[in-house]
Amino acid sequence: MRNPMVGIHVAALGQESIHGVVGPMGPASIEDLELFQKAVLEQEPWESETSLVPLPWKTVTPNRDITVAIMWDDGYVIHRNL
Repeated sequence: MRNPMVGIHVAALGQESIHGVVGPMGPASIEDLELFQKAVLEQEPWESETSLVPLPWKTVTPNRDITVAIMWDDGYVIHRNL
């Protein structure tokens, strides 16, 4: 985990095995997501929350285009014989 969760409580007692995550909500550009993550990690949250990965932000420039795929799920499983 990279983002601090100090002060955030689980939805219900007994559900501690379902881990929540902290991050921005809503439609965001890559630049917005980078700004958010950079701002969080510049605060060095691992100093107060020792379960976090102590890894500072680093900017990486990909040397090729990145492809992102989305698989939509309508709730049904289709079996195919191969």
